[in-house]
Amino acid sequence: LCAVKDITKRGRLPIVVGGTGFYVRTLLYGLAPVLPGTNAVRKKLEHEAAQKGTGVLYDRLGMLDPERAAKIQKNDRQRILRALEILALTGEKPSELYRRHEHKFMAGFSPVLIGIRRNRADLYERINQRVDRMFKRGWMAETKKIMRKKVSHTAAQALGYREIHEVILGESDSRSARDVIKKKTRHFAKRQMTWFRKEQDVRWFDWAEGESVGAMSVQVAHWFRTTGLHGAK
Repeated sequence: LCAVKDITKRGRLPIVVGGTGFYVRTLLYGLAPVLPGTNAVRKKLEHEAAQKGTGVLYDRLGMLDPERAAKIQKNDRQRILRALEILALTGEKPSELYRRHEHKFMAGFSPVLIGIRRNRADLYERINQRVDRMFKRGWMAETKKIMRKKVSHTAAQALGYREIHEVILGESDSRSARDVIKKKTRHFAKRQMTWFRKEQDVRWFDWAEGESVGAMSVQVAHWFRTTGLHGAK
C-alpha cells in the first residue's frame, strides 16, 4: 500500500499484478478491524454452539445482521461466532463495521480490477506443466534445504511441500507426489476462480487459445483508454 501511494504521488499509475483473492481484497480494503474479545462472551457462544448447534447461531445472525450472514457459510463456525461476538461487544452490526473500515482504508483511490480468464482445460494443462517444470528445476533439493531450517507453520503448508517432504522421508514416491500436487493445485485454482466470480467489479477478458501476451495487453490497454479510466487513481 505504501508503494501504491508513493507511485500515485509521483503522478504515475500503480499496477498490481497477481495474488490470491484474499490478497487482492486485503490490499483493496484492508483486514477487518481487530476488536478485543472477552473469554466470557466467546465461551458462552461456544457453549451454546455445542449445545444447540452452529445452525441455530447462524439463524440468529441472519436475523440480527442478514448482510453479514449472507457472506458466511452456514457451517463456518468460527466466523459465525466472531460476528455474534462483535454484536455482543459493540452493539453494532459487523457488516456496518467492516463497511466503514473499507471506506476509510480506500479513501482517495478508485481501483480498477481487471481479470484474465483461460479455458479451464488449457488452465489445468498449464498447471500440470508448471508442476513438472518445478520438479525438473530442483524443487526436491529446495525442499531438503527448507527441511533443515525452522519455517513457520503457514510456510510449511504451501502447495506441494508436504507431498515432497513425504517423498524425502520415503513415505511416498515422486510420481505419486506429482499427481497429488497437480490435483491440489487444480483444486486451488478452481477455488480462486469461484472467489473472483463473486467480485462484481472485475472486468473480465477471455484469453483465446494461441493468443499472445502482447495481443492480450493491447486489448486490455485499449479498453482502459476508451473507457476513460486512465485518469483513475
